[in-house]
Amino acid sequence: MALSRILPELFRDVSRPLSSAPIATSSVGHRTTDIEDPSREDPLLHLLRPPSYCPLKQLFQPDVDIVETDGDFLIEVDLPGLAKEDLEVELAGNNTLVIEGRVKPSEEASTAEKQGQHVWNRERSTGLFQRQFKFPMKLNKNDIAARYKMAWHKFKFRSPRRRLAKEL
Repeated sequence: MALSRILPELFRDVSRPLSSAPIATSSVGHRTTDIEDPSREDPLLHLLRPPSYCPLKQLFQPDVDIVETDGDFLIEVDLPGLAKEDLEVELAGNNTLVIEGRVKPSEEASTAEKQGQHVWNRERSTGLFQRQFKFPMKLNKNDIAARYKMAWHKFKFRSPRRRLAKEL
């Protein structure tokens, strides 16, 4: 397990130059880095956040891919061991998508520890997480769809630019 996944705040300054580099250009001319992930912010900004955005909630961060296709955005989140009932998705403000949940340890390992048995190895990431994605445009709650398949979740929503083009 990578140390940067366990304690991401220690690695933010190291990864910041990489995060501002142009990775790819979307069909509408925005770089994929235009979608901001506040978890890459300056470490001192957590002092200004409300308690629900505490950095301790960031101990586990699921891997995420964000793709723009035909004016729609697709967010794929790897969440092995997470039931869809343990996942919350909400729209914060006009342009920020918040995904949060709790990945619980397996029942077998938890039961073994309670019975005094020794668990030899535990590599699975567990705990609370919260990811926020700030988009460069206003989002509409009715355009967001979620799909759960095996151990990953997909969120797809229509870009407001595409909806506007359809209306014209």
